[in-house]
Amino acid sequence: MKVEKAYHQLNREQRHTIAQLHKQGSSLRSMARTIEVHVSTVSREPYRNSHKRGYGTQYAQMLADE
Repeated sequence: MKVEKAYHQLNREQRHTIAQLHKQGSSLRSMARTIEVHVSTVSREPYRNSHKRGYGTQYAQMLADE
């Protein structure tokens, strides 16, 4: 039985990995497995932390740091 981890924010490296895998056309599930988080975390990240030009890791990290 898999035990769910407590909530934590994505770090800069995980955000960078999401951005790179997204550019390569990876699926949400594949990205989630790669960075070892729930698929819903990956699916929400671009919507919560995007700006008018799209998802960027630096902008996303700035929002998370605030």
